[in-house]
Amino acid sequence: MRRGDLLGIVGLVALVTLFFWRLWAPNPADRVMFPEGDFTHQYWPLRRFVARELAQGRLPLWNPYVWAGQPGLADPQAASLYPPAVANALLWGADFPLNALALEVVLHVIWAGVGAFLLARCLMPKAPPMAPFTAGVAFALSGYMTGFPLQQVTIVETAAWLPWWLWALHRMVRAPRPAVALVEAVGAGWVLALMLLAGHPQTALYAVYLGLAYLLTHIGGRAYGWKERLLLIPMPFLLAAGLSAAQVVPTLDFIARSERATLDYAFVRNGLPWDELVTAVFPNFFGGTPLYVGPVVLVLAALGLAGEGKDRVERWFWAGVTAVGLLVATGGAGGVYQLLYLGLPGWDRVRAQERALFVVALAMALLAAWGVAHMAAGLRRPVRWALRGALWGLLPLAWIAVRFYAVRAEIISGARQGNVDIVEGFLGNVLLALVLVAMTAAALALARRRPREGAALATLLVAYNLFTVNHSAYQGSPPSALPTPPESLVAAAREATAEGRLHDQGLVLWPQANAGMVYSLELLSGNTPLRLAHTARFFEAVPPWFQWKVLAVQYTLANTPLEAELFVPVAEQGGITLYRLTRPRPRLWLVEEVVPVSSAEAAWERLDDEGFDVYRTALVEGKAPPVGGRGDVRLVRRQPGYVAARVEAKGPVMLVVSEVADPGWRVWVNGAQARWVRVYGMIIGVPLPGGTYDVELVYAPPNWLAARLISLSTVALSLLLASVAVRRARSPHSYPKSRTISSAVKRGSGRRFPPERSQ
Repeated sequence: MRRGDLLGIVGLVALVTLFFWRLWAPNPADRVMFPEGDFTHQYWPLRRFVARELAQGRLPLWNPYVWAGQPGLADPQAASLYPPAVANALLWGADFPLNALALEVVLHVIWAGVGAFLLARCLMPKAPPMAPFTAGVAFALSGYMTGFPLQQVTIVETAAWLPWWLWALHRMVRAPRPAVALVEAVGAGWVLALMLLAGHPQTALYAVYLGLAYLLTHIGGRAYGWKERLLLIPMPFLLAAGLSAAQVVPTLDFIARSERATLDYAFVRNGLPWDELVTAVFPNFFGGTPLYVGPVVLVLAALGLAGEGKDRVERWFWAGVTAVGLLVATGGAGGVYQLLYLGLPGWDRVRAQERALFVVALAMALLAAWGVAHMAAGLRRPVRWALRGALWGLLPLAWIAVRFYAVRAEIISGARQGNVDIVEGFLGNVLLALVLVAMTAAALALARRRPREGAALATLLVAYNLFTVNHSAYQGSPPSALPTPPESLVAAAREATAEGRLHDQGLVLWPQANAGMVYSLELLSGNTPLRLAHTARFFEAVPPWFQWKVLAVQYTLANTPLEAELFVPVAEQGGITLYRLTRPRPRLWLVEEVVPVSSAEAAWERLDDEGFDVYRTALVEGKAPPVGGRGDVRLVRRQPGYVAARVEAKGPVMLVVSEVADPGWRVWVNGAQARWVRVYGMIIGVPLPGGTYDVELVYAPPNWLAARLISLSTVALSLLLASVAVRRARSPHSYPKSRTISSAVKRGSGRRFPPERSQ
């Protein structure tokens, strides 16, 4: 790496780190945390649950702390197998703090900027370091990467790998020899696998299709024959699918059984409204900055597209990516998404199409880098064209500023009704854009006489623009302002609910609905994008009192007094009281009678009968096993995804276990696998003949063994391919003689490829 590039990367890392300085300000009074929302209420609880499970030497296969229990590792947003998230969890341990997740997010933003720098360097090998530096800053500090994805952790962590994915594909298609191309293909597969493991399938889907488009448009020409294309194009995708199978297979199974399995076009079509395209120049006009790239980047991108050079096809490819990305981001209103929804797999399972803007952010960053490179090269005609356009752009901006200033004056004087704050905010954005366009014009004018100085000024303007506009997006309340439940009350609840569940209505503990994952409390509430559809129907169909019986609720939290005949206060602090139910709801019990029902819905109708006794009669879907005996059951051990019990029965009985009846559960009776049935349309029943039994329930995702074998086999295969390819690449007889790889393989060694195909 050249010294200038190394200094550029160091400067980029320092700039992005400085951007987030208030997260770790030396003065505690200056510190802030990401705003309350998905970051604090959804992602941090999930990651804390994973960290606690890993600290105890377990994979987080089952999550008992939301919705009475559901698959844990299969939830992609837990990122249970994503290496950076796993390393962070192991570093901090069971008490995974908010700051640890914030640090992980910031490091991914830095990683995104470095990836954009290296991608731009590959695309512009002769440009000065300020050009790839512009790409890194424009992508890492774009309105998208510093906007709502900071709240939705998996989005920013998946998007951070996009430039690295394109960088790997670029190296693959530009490889001078077949062995080198194979090594690069393996590397690209690993990068895509990391995107799939990072936890946001929608962002990974966009990256997959962008990568495929890049390969199809770049792997042509004289250097590759049709055999090589058939071999190389699918290889990164197949390797990535195999490497990530241990995560992807459980996730696909979970999605297929979740509420997301029944999405329709009306739900997924929403995207960015057309009028919000103005936020590319005027931030916060609609309350956010997902599209904001700033006027400086827009001018430089136009200059980069219009400039001269042999890489015009490459630049127009990224211009096309910008156009298509914007149309996709508008959802059904743009027309393009409708075609994708009907014609390509995966597009009917993703919502909020404005998330495609991260592709636009990268494309604009690269085009702006080309603009800086052209300025530094002293290309007169494009600079004049861009200068003329920037000067003409000052006129409408000035007119808008004058007009809104007049509107502001009319509102203040009472001549017009309106919100002064909104008008003043927009007026400030217009004035900022006016100043930035004027300074960009000055940089372009300077570039006519002193190209490198003008390009350097343009680079500084990009950094200043994005740094000053987007820095407020991540700043929420000080850490001390975040609410925390009383520690003694949480400890009492954790100890009291060692054998049963807790009901808190998702309103008492912070963070709401997902507090169970933070404090190891098994709750009936939850706030997760994925929930089992069957669980959702159960909560809708069954009255709360019978939910508590079936799901073994023994305690409840409340901030108002409860009926003394039904609830006994156990502990109280901070206006919140922990109550115990006067009639305990056991976790395990034996029933004396089994009644067959036709479906889960039929069982739920019976549960609605106030005279029905769930502790005497089990409702079983399908054929009912014979029971009639009596016995005792004792809980031996329980942890997430594992239950052990001792049963002593006189005659055939049905052991009822209050665990959500997911297909991943396996039952072992005295060491031998046994069958189980779903009772009450929700939990697990184990038929047992008379005798004494040690019963174990163990959870693992469906097809978990096959998924792990696929991942391990693909790891071994990719390492084998890479090692063989490296040896061949180092061999003196590996240079092709002809113009195509296929003919080179047939004829043996010879000279290199033509210079225009080598990097």
